[in-house]
Amino acid sequence: MSANLSLVEQAKFFAIGKHRRINQRRKYSYQPYEIHLKAVAKLVSQVTGDKEMVAAAWLHDVVEDTAVTFEDLEHIFGQGVTSLVRELTDVSRYRDGNRCLRKQIDREHIARASDRAKTIKLADLIDNCEDICSNDPKFGRVYLDEMKELLNAIEKELPLYKRAFKIHSKWDKQLSRVIAKNDDSSDQMSWWFLLDKDKRLITLESIKFLMTNFCAKDIAEIYKTQQKDIYQVQIVSPDSPLTLVVSILAYFEVCYIEVDGQIKKKITRDNFESPIAKTWLAGIIILYDQTITDLLQKLWNEEELKQSLSPGRLEKAEQMIKERERRGKQAELIDCLQFSDKFQTLMKHKHIYSKFGYSSASAIKRVNQELESLRNNIAHGQSVTKDDWAQIVRLSERLTEIVNFSTA
Repeated sequence: MSANLSLVEQAKFFAIGKHRRINQRRKYSYQPYEIHLKAVAKLVSQVTGDKEMVAAAWLHDVVEDTAVTFEDLEHIFGQGVTSLVRELTDVSRYRDGNRCLRKQIDREHIARASDRAKTIKLADLIDNCEDICSNDPKFGRVYLDEMKELLNAIEKELPLYKRAFKIHSKWDKQLSRVIAKNDDSSDQMSWWFLLDKDKRLITLESIKFLMTNFCAKDIAEIYKTQQKDIYQVQIVSPDSPLTLVVSILAYFEVCYIEVDGQIKKKITRDNFESPIAKTWLAGIIILYDQTITDLLQKLWNEEELKQSLSPGRLEKAEQMIKERERRGKQAELIDCLQFSDKFQTLMKHKHIYSKFGYSSASAIKRVNQELESLRNNIAHGQSVTKDDWAQIVRLSERLTEIVNFSTA
């Protein structure tokens, strides 16, 4: 960062750069994510001249959504800004349970936050409330109930509280009370019940294999340097699944392994460049691919699949079928489709991709691009932690989400 830039300008350009790097966009408008960050920072700057607060407003999602860690922020912006971002970052994980339980954990976290952090949170709520309720009334009803609980945990005398309360009341009146409260797991996991029972069992067995055969100890290295500040949340057991390790490294630079009450090993993101970790990631991608394949086979016959493909992609798939038949191997169209072909098919059917929790065809297109990038980097021996870390976190969370849902 240039020494000529103010703290707020540094935070602004840093945040915009990090969110752009993963092409993060607003869910409904698909605008660059910086539109949200700018709105939150503007609201905060209207009620305070505290530069650290405005800087934290720009940075409030950067640890939660990108590859940035708290250590990165402290090194660049100092302890004051980092402490605010830490207070604003959700602490719940998918392993903690359904949305209701996770939101309760995060609500208790913000209730313990400083007044400065709560003011930034109010700005975040104001902007998100407008965006969600105006674009998605059904989920807006859910969001309003959660926002109300958060407002109850925040002091009424704080700047922006009245504005947040007013906008909540406005949308509370506008949105129909007929819309039933809904847990996001039922919506985002409704695809699960489209699969046949035997397919679900096979999927669960595959997940069990990925969760139990790839553990923290498999990719760890010897811990030598004594670190003074280690949070309990950074410590795992040797047999902890890699999903847990990823969830920790999403926020911290190091995950530690404890044996007999002592820290013996450590794991950083660099350890996910190891063959074992890449094999684990490849396994998740294969599982994702197979699940989409199973859905397509369940919902469309071969003729419908042909109609969903572009002429060029269909021609290549049919050429592959003929080549397999020439070699004496039987093949169906679905077996000769590439990863992107399957996603292209899903993108044309909102009633299906919405069951995966995607709001638009653009959103699922982005997932396709990210998965292909990660898969190609694994296949070609390229770095996966430099540009694909955010996608690794999302894949890991998805795996945990399925486990939580299927065992609930």
